[in-house]
Amino acid sequence: MPSPHLNLKDIFKLNIRKKFIIINFSIVIVLSIITSSYFFNFEKKSLYKKIISELTLFGETLAIPIVNDLIYEKLGLVEEGGLLDNYIREIFTEKKLNFLFIAVLDDTNRVISHSDIAQYGKVFDDELMKKVNTEKETVVSLSNDFIFSKNAEVLVPLFIGEKKWGTLRFAVSLNNERNEFFYAIFKIFLITVILIILGYLLVLYLSNLFVNPIINLANAMSKTDMEKLDTYIPVRGTDEFAYLTTQFNKMIERIRSANEELKKKNQMLLQSEKLASIGILASGIAHEINNPLGGIFNCVHMLAQDKTCSNTKYIELIKDGLERIENTVKKLLWMARKGEEQKEMVQLYILIEHVLEFVGYNLSKKRIKIIKDVDEGLTVFINRADLEQVLLNLIINAIQAIEKEGEILIRCRDEGDRIFFEIKDNGSGIEEENINKIFDPFFTTKKQGEGTGLGLWITYEIIKNMGGEIWVESKKGIGTSFYFTIKKELEG
Repeated sequence: MPSPHLNLKDIFKLNIRKKFIIINFSIVIVLSIITSSYFFNFEKKSLYKKIISELTLFGETLAIPIVNDLIYEKLGLVEEGGLLDNYIREIFTEKKLNFLFIAVLDDTNRVISHSDIAQYGKVFDDELMKKVNTEKETVVSLSNDFIFSKNAEVLVPLFIGEKKWGTLRFAVSLNNERNEFFYAIFKIFLITVILIILGYLLVLYLSNLFVNPIINLANAMSKTDMEKLDTYIPVRGTDEFAYLTTQFNKMIERIRSANEELKKKNQMLLQSEKLASIGILASGIAHEINNPLGGIFNCVHMLAQDKTCSNTKYIELIKDGLERIENTVKKLLWMARKGEEQKEMVQLYILIEHVLEFVGYNLSKKRIKIIKDVDEGLTVFINRADLEQVLLNLIINAIQAIEKEGEILIRCRDEGDRIFFEIKDNGSGIEEENINKIFDPFFTTKKQGEGTGLGLWITYEIIKNMGGEIWVESKKGIGTSFYFTIKKELEG
């Protein structure tokens, strides 16, 4: 089962809008987190600095009367003992700070006064005592708790001149400061969330501003009809995207002009190939015309010599000869005409018969047998002239490949949304090294005067334009089979 998480490779597979939003929003989040972390640490350090400063000042202020009490008790200037205890107890109960305890230690680190009577006589020998004895100045230690310290401990050395009389040690709760800190963190978090939301909206706005023109251009390119090339994108503004849009519109115009020029040149090539085909079939055309002409001249000669002969017989022969000449000329005109662009419903059996009529002499001259496997009811909506040209080119190739007495199979069948054609001969075949070259323009292995090298290339282009495919199978000395398909388009 694929992972629901989006990894880096998946991001690069997304479209440009999603990549833009993800990358830029990620940057917004990272910057927001970095900024929040900075203010978090800044707030924490500032509050710690304030706490240490205030506790130091408070501790040192509190130490002054304690030193005085110590001196009075040591020198016996007070008649009653417990002055220090009363003062400590009074300070502890006033709750000026959230005291956890207050203690006074003598110069041996033993408790001589404590807010908790049970702690009397306890000796402190921890790292904080060592530190205050070494540094001989006030030490403030904050507890090492998660996020923010829960309490602080203060040690103030009690000095008079160079003599140390003891140490004031007390601990306070930092609940108020913690609450203040968490409130500040909440405000930072709230501001961060607002910044992230604003950042997301900004990224969306920028994606519309910068990515939408690219997406619109890409969509226009994907929807461009390569036949019509009528796509036009409105130009907005004067920035680089407007320049890109302008250049796209100009490119479409240039391609349209180039396509029109290419169509004209292709039409000229197609026409020249038709004329070349007429040249290839010239001997058959000459025979079709010469035979009836000879009969007509013979009839005229007989009429001139025999004055008494009935004219009816010769008139019928002349009429028959002229009709044959007329049919041959019609075939020539059909062959030489420019192909119409309109599509029409074509009955394939009749169209194939029409093409075979034109090459009839060449078939009979070489004694080539035509085998047709075509359904008489099979029709297709297509450009008639283009399909005639394709069939004529392939049949002429098959005739030229057969030296004498061969067979040409013409097969046609319905394959759903396509029509399948096969033109197969048992002629000389194609060399294996030439199989991949036969559809190249101007490639030919025929003798001079038998071909231009454009027939199969034009056939390939016409079939591609029909949305079809063409391929060939051939073995030298056995024969060749051309296969092609065309889309079966319907009216409406």
